[in-house]
Amino acid sequence: MWASTRVSRTIGVAYPILQGPFGGRHSTAALAAAVSNAGGLGGFGAVGLEPEDIEQVVADIRERTRNAFAVNLWVPIAGQDDAEVPAQAAERAVARLRPFLTEYGIATPSLPATGPPFHQQIEALLRASPPVFSFVMGVPERAIVDEIRRRGAKSIGTATTVDEAVALQAAGVDIIVASGSDAGGHRGSFLTSVDRSLVGTMSLVPQIVDAVDVPIVAAGGIVDGRGIAAALALGAEGVQIGTAFLATSESGAPAAHKSLLGTPRARTTRITRAFTGRHARGVENTLMLALEEHPDDIVSYPAQSDLTLPLRRAAARAGRAEHLALWAGQAAALARPIGAADLVSALVNETTSVLERAGRHRAHDHTRPGETRAITGVIQLYFDGLYEGDTEKLARAFHSTARLYSLNDGAVQEVTRDAWLAAVAGRPAPKASGLARTDRIVSIEVTDDALATATAECSIHPRYFVDHLAFLKIPEHGWQIVAKAFRTEVMPAV
Repeated sequence: MWASTRVSRTIGVAYPILQGPFGGRHSTAALAAAVSNAGGLGGFGAVGLEPEDIEQVVADIRERTRNAFAVNLWVPIAGQDDAEVPAQAAERAVARLRPFLTEYGIATPSLPATGPPFHQQIEALLRASPPVFSFVMGVPERAIVDEIRRRGAKSIGTATTVDEAVALQAAGVDIIVASGSDAGGHRGSFLTSVDRSLVGTMSLVPQIVDAVDVPIVAAGGIVDGRGIAAALALGAEGVQIGTAFLATSESGAPAAHKSLLGTPRARTTRITRAFTGRHARGVENTLMLALEEHPDDIVSYPAQSDLTLPLRRAAARAGRAEHLALWAGQAAALARPIGAADLVSALVNETTSVLERAGRHRAHDHTRPGETRAITGVIQLYFDGLYEGDTEKLARAFHSTARLYSLNDGAVQEVTRDAWLAAVAGRPAPKASGLARTDRIVSIEVTDDALATATAECSIHPRYFVDHLAFLKIPEHGWQIVAKAFRTEVMPAV
């Protein structure tokens, strides 16, 4: 099944579906727990929380679920997050907000003291020790990643470019989220400016997959099973979904915000600094457009966020979407107002259906009736293609000393592939560039005392696709891997 990937195995979930961790009170313990209880990975955005609040959040989620969940922190960007805002600049920013503040009877806001330092937040999170630590806006220090691993937890970093993904892999994170510019909410770019890092999900994911070895989670513009299937086809081994979960009943988003998601109004989004001083994607509204008319009067993060916060909270209480930060991705019009568990179930069923339809389409369009291959398709592919029949080169590439048997015209022939033995034994095959991997054994059928057939789902290098492989049991050799003649397709990726 498509759900068995390195992502799902690494974090210990049934489905490689991650809920985006929202900031600004949009995350709730109820939402995170609902997603985790449904088989995905619930998430909670802890940006802005005091250390004691972070520990309480983790405890609250633990009371609601026994399954894995993630807590997210923003890595501070030196020279940006700690930059002082000149008094005159703050006064100009307030002047642009004053007509809206007056409308709600809000006193002129002042810039508060600096929020909780990152080192205090991460210390609190380490004490609380959630199953998964998630980071955005930068690369956590290697010592932090090592300490997370020492505690038996997993770490996830977020990249908006290939270079950022390479930096995160060097830091030792377990999983990387490839966040395309389609995504809603704040952009996580940290190596170059946001305008130079706006790469769409379809373009970003395969480039990152090819550049790093750690498993990749696709994010941005994914709200249903069609998006999940597309992400898997690009080489991702999971997805992170934000906007679709923001629309669920358990999320903390204001009702006026939720009511716009899944409507034609949500088709028009743009990236703006108007609400927080940091680039973020949301649905256009009156406040966004008014502030953007004077971009020089928008101060940096977190000062702009602090100045607009009283207004945004008042608008939420009043149910006025025109003065909210309506964070949403570019597929927000496809969101559904349902419960989180129902959404996870729908995503799983839709993805399965899409992949099944795609499989039937491939078989119909690209094979001839009765076509078979006598030797396992993937081994034949590498013999005839990448390795040009050089079995010694093939063996070295596979780091293999074990035996693989293929069935060809009734004769058992030996080839080399240790990873297949590991897969049949229930262990994940080692990852190496361009190699095949058996994701799971689907079924075993015993035909007589001497022979059994097992069907396995298989994924290989993103340039190719193999539907499945069949294995035979030869009693005198124990469990050996023998390919039975069957129809196989090997297709270039679109």
